[in-house]
Amino acid sequence: MRRDELPQGYDGWQALDPTSQDRQSGRFRIGPASVKAIKLCQSGKKWPYDAEYVLSRITADVSYYRVTNNFSTVSNQAISLARVNKGEVGTSLVTSAYSKSDRHKPMERTTDYKDSRASTEVPAQHFPCPPTRDCSFSLKLSGGQELGADIEVTVTVSNKGAMLRRVDGRVVGTAIYYTGQPARSFMSMDFTGLVSPGQSKPRQILEQTKRVSVLSLGATVNLPIEAKKYMRSLVEQAILQFFVAVKVRETKQLFLKVWQ
Repeated sequence: MRRDELPQGYDGWQALDPTSQDRQSGRFRIGPASVKAIKLCQSGKKWPYDAEYVLSRITADVSYYRVTNNFSTVSNQAISLARVNKGEVGTSLVTSAYSKSDRHKPMERTTDYKDSRASTEVPAQHFPCPPTRDCSFSLKLSGGQELGADIEVTVTVSNKGAMLRRVDGRVVGTAIYYTGQPARSFMSMDFTGLVSPGQSKPRQILEQTKRVSVLSLGATVNLPIEAKKYMRSLVEQAILQFFVAVKVRETKQLFLKVWQ
């Protein structure tokens, strides 16, 4: 597209969305925003036609809030910012190839829109980092690429310190709409385990709630999910979202992750 109303050099590919989920200038729309201008917005330069907004959608920080239930009513619950993940959004931007022979193949366009930045997790100022952070966490999702396939969520805790650590965790699965809004929850599993110094796997699962599947002792926490559990909860676009929270009792170290 030629853009005579913009400075020279901003013709070419433009980003637009006539069915945006947010209002721009009072209407549900985005763009057309010059792709070159979107990338320049990273340096702080302002451009018209929602270029800054498009950049925010592909470089946004992900904030996690913690709600404490120590109060008698829901309205009095304490909410605090727990974690901010930077670089998690927009790690890969793809579109359909425009040639007829390759139109079903994804075309990588990430570097056209933004400069790459590593994904980092930082504690929020309102929820300071605990003095001891001797545990690391990882999350793996297996299966689920095909509709009707079983899924397994694997949580691994590594204890790099010299003391025994006890961890409490929860995994919640929810079917969501393509806008990110939750439709209905189909699972909630809690687990507790001991992690020995220098060990990557919980030594023993000590407690299980009624909602927890049987977990294998002496292994990484594997949570199997049969397809029939989530199939009845799916809505259009068939998207699942998993929220994982793990906390170390002794140090108050907290791991939070959302995976779609």
